[in-house]
Amino acid sequence: MASISRMQPRPHPLRMDSFDEVLEVDMIEVSKDFGKQCTLLQHRGRVFDFEYEFYTIWNVLEKLGGNVLISSGGNRSTDYHSSSAHHTLQDKQFLGPSSVRFSETTEKYPKENTDHVQAQTTKQTQFKPFKPARKEDDEISEILHMTDIQKTGKSVQARLRARKRFMALNRIPMMKPKPKPQLSLFGFNSLQLNGLDNPLFFGAQHVKARLDREIKKGEDASKYLAVASKEPPNFNVTNAALIETTKGNDAVYHVGDKIPPENARQILIATTWRSGSSFTGDIFRHYPGTYYSFEPLHYTFQHASNLEDYEPAIRLLKSLFKCQYDSTNLGYLKHVSLGKNHFLFDENFRVWQVCQRLLPGKAACFMPRLYQAVCPLFPIRLIKTVRLRVEYTAELLADPELPNLKVIVLIRDPRGTMNSRSSMDWCLKDHCANVTKVCDDLDRDLASAYDLRDKYPGRVYLIRYEDLSVDPYENVDKIFEFLDLPQNSVVDNFIKTHTKTSRIAKVMPKGQSGSKISVNPYGTYRDSKTTAFAWRKKMDINYIHHIQTNCKAPMDKAGYHLIETSEQRDDPDFPVISKTAEEVWPWEKRQ
Repeated sequence: MASISRMQPRPHPLRMDSFDEVLEVDMIEVSKDFGKQCTLLQHRGRVFDFEYEFYTIWNVLEKLGGNVLISSGGNRSTDYHSSSAHHTLQDKQFLGPSSVRFSETTEKYPKENTDHVQAQTTKQTQFKPFKPARKEDDEISEILHMTDIQKTGKSVQARLRARKRFMALNRIPMMKPKPKPQLSLFGFNSLQLNGLDNPLFFGAQHVKARLDREIKKGEDASKYLAVASKEPPNFNVTNAALIETTKGNDAVYHVGDKIPPENARQILIATTWRSGSSFTGDIFRHYPGTYYSFEPLHYTFQHASNLEDYEPAIRLLKSLFKCQYDSTNLGYLKHVSLGKNHFLFDENFRVWQVCQRLLPGKAACFMPRLYQAVCPLFPIRLIKTVRLRVEYTAELLADPELPNLKVIVLIRDPRGTMNSRSSMDWCLKDHCANVTKVCDDLDRDLASAYDLRDKYPGRVYLIRYEDLSVDPYENVDKIFEFLDLPQNSVVDNFIKTHTKTSRIAKVMPKGQSGSKISVNPYGTYRDSKTTAFAWRKKMDINYIHHIQTNCKAPMDKAGYHLIETSEQRDDPDFPVISKTAEEVWPWEKRQ
């Protein structure tokens, strides 16, 4: 048989409908070296990658137990037999767009018509049906003859059982059925109605009820289920919980009252990419009564090409801290409404769990009227961003309408930052992957933090990610003291769940209070499995030297020890922290 000239394989997928009559192959290449090739097998919308794709294909065909015809689309015939496919595939080459069919009955292509079939323009070859060797295979083969199955309850169940066995035998994962689209509770025409018949008013009342329950009972609001019915919320304004606002504020607020910006707590977590900001934000968003804005500058710095253009970013942050959802930030809401950007809002679970099903397409979640109603209800407004240099937060701290704003500056060992970024496909641009740029930004942020601390005493706090990951309880307590917030059991439970650590009693020196409890502060620095120090196992010593050469000054300020040899890197007893947290950022605890 003449062979066909070889072509470069294209990444065409192979679609296999296991229980249909047609197996379509967009591109097949078989050769003695076919193990080096890889065909994508797409089964019911899911793509599978088989190292020896043809072995798998023929095994599937054999399990199906039908006659198989291959149409080469050319003017030559191919003569393969499924039961001896392993021999035949090693001896012959076949390349080209193809269609593979199997029939449940031999009547479609009787054996005596083989010569006629091969004489057709598109040469076709018949495969003899596979004879099942086991009772289970026999049952599968029988049930796969769908033309013989009636749609009775018994037959449907039999087909389902056969399908599961077929998938198990061929190691093809069962496909999960697509979730049915959830119907919205209201239509858009209901926006003209009043009271609980209006979806936005209905949603705002649910937010109030959940906030009241969270504060009264000390529950974790992240565990509340999404609103799924029109059942009226259980909220009584006359019995609403009292809300603790900022220290020294004489105004009294209850759940349901709108808290003006000057009496609310505003918290900004300012850091950079891959510095532990998501973990830090998760901790503080679980504090009861927190309204969380996750990475709002994703809108202003969509391409993250110029973090120096900060004026639009500052305007957006101010409007969010003041709960001003109007024409000034409609572009932000439109940006988040795109499906790929929903993650920016679903972090704010106190609102997201309520708004999703109010209107079709989750439209209520992106309407300014809803946020105008619910944002002012929260006594704590938290924003986390990796897209703003610390020096630019000075404009926020200087705003007279935000007298209670406090800034948490989160930094990380640049070796850990670069190690984490190296695994991110999106971190390829100069501002993200360039070591010199990263070190310069760290140096600037440290200098700005110290300057702002002197200019705005008690409103700026710097913490290393390593300290937070090693001893989360001790360091979260310090931040709560800085924020004038009491400790909270919900936050403790979150830390316990996500760090696998617990508070333990710590013996205090004579003359000091023994009420403080913590885990061993620096003992786990030696744990190489700690995420914060995973770079020690992954990073090449030459790359470590490259980072340290560029970052020597900021690393010294932040208390990070330089590593000179691979032996030091691999030695778990060699410290990478040269200063305590108090030496890096002295903080006097409130009495």
